[in-house]
Amino acid sequence: MTATFCDDPDTAFRGFSQIDWMEITLGLLDMPVIGDANCDRGLTAADLAAVIPLIATGERSICELDDTDGDGVIDGRDLDNVIAAIFAGGA
Repeated sequence: MTATFCDDPDTAFRGFSQIDWMEITLGLLDMPVIGDANCDRGLTAADLAAVIPLIATGERSICELDDTDGDGVIDGRDLDNVIAAIFAGGA
């Protein structure tokens, strides 16, 4: 399956079956969320509870979405970023 970008929405996805649409929709719902320290595909207060022990131990979460600033270290900056993202509605 190849996605095609097209200015005409009536022809943009011609040829895709119902199954293809389901795969596209599910794929969009499964997008990783940076800051998701408990790997549940969401960003909630539960991620705060998950990131704090990671800071203390220096370990990473299984999904590795805990390093919000991409520096390879889980620290206070990552905690601050998770808090900010939660209060910003996950943005």
